[in-house]
Amino acid sequence: MKKKTAVKNKKEGKYKDAFQWCLKAAHEGNVAAIVKVANYYFDGVGTKKDLNEAMYWYNKGMDIDNLECILKLADLYKYGV
Repeated sequence: MKKKTAVKNKKEGKYKDAFQWCLKAAHEGNVAAIVKVANYYFDGVGTKKDLNEAMYWYNKGMDIDNLECILKLADLYKYGV
């Protein structure tokens, strides 16, 4: 239900609500939500841009072998962001 609510909110331009739903799901271990939360923090969508939080969530994704998070972290380290 959380994923559907987050997607619906995002489609309606309610990014803050989408972020909150994704964050809740990410804390519960939802892999897709972990990636989305990291991206939201990285891009500053639905929340304040926070590279430290983005790195935290990308690392959580990396810990569960999520390829998108692994590649994003590699880029961040490569380019010194």
